[in-house]
Amino acid sequence: IDVEIAEKRLQELFQKTLRDFTKTLNDRDRFILTHRILSESHITLENLGKRFGVTKERSRQLQNRIIEKLRDFAKKTIIN
Repeated sequence: IDVEIAEKRLQELFQKTLRDFTKTLNDRDRFILTHRILSESHITLENLGKRFGVTKERSRQLQNRIIEKLRDFAKKTIIN
């Protein structure tokens, strides 16, 4: 039971952190997070590039930057 409670609290903490992080993003980054990073049937880098008028490589860079920002945000949130 203690493990279940801990897992539930961890999941709630992650969901709250993700919600708070999403509020800090601009529309493009929020779209990438939602439709590329978090989606089970994610949009391709090529289609992402077409949508925002950038190359597939640039789409990958944007995705990686958002993941890095999320990592940093989570570290700061959990530490404080």
